[in-house]
Amino acid sequence: MENGLRSRRARVFKALAHPVRLELVELLKQGPACVCELAARFPLGLPAVSKHLALLREAGVIRSQRDGTRILYRLVMPCMLESFSCIDRLILDQLRTEEGLRQRIEEELPA
Repeated sequence: MENGLRSRRARVFKALAHPVRLELVELLKQGPACVCELAARFPLGLPAVSKHLALLREAGVIRSQRDGTRILYRLVMPCMLESFSCIDRLILDQLRTEEGLRQRIEEELPA
C-alpha cells in the first residue's frame, strides 16, 4: 500500500479520535446541520464545536456549504459509519475477554 494512502487514512482516524467528533459524525448521519444545531447537543460553547467541525472538515470527513446566513455541515461518506459497528464489536469482544479474565482472577483469590 502506498505511504500516501496510509498517511491520509491516519489523518482521518486522527480527526475521529475524540468523543465529541465521533458524536458529531453520528449526528450528521441524520443529515446536514448547522453549527448552532450541533452545538446545542453539547455542553461546550459554539467556538469549541466549530473547532471540532473544522478538524473533521480538514480531514475530509465532512463538507460545509453556505445556506443563506448559515453554514451546513454534512458527512462526505456516510458509509464510514459502518466501521463504527466493526469497532463496537471489537470493544465488546475485548470486554468479554476482560470479564472472563476478571472472573478467573477472582476464582484464584483466597477466600
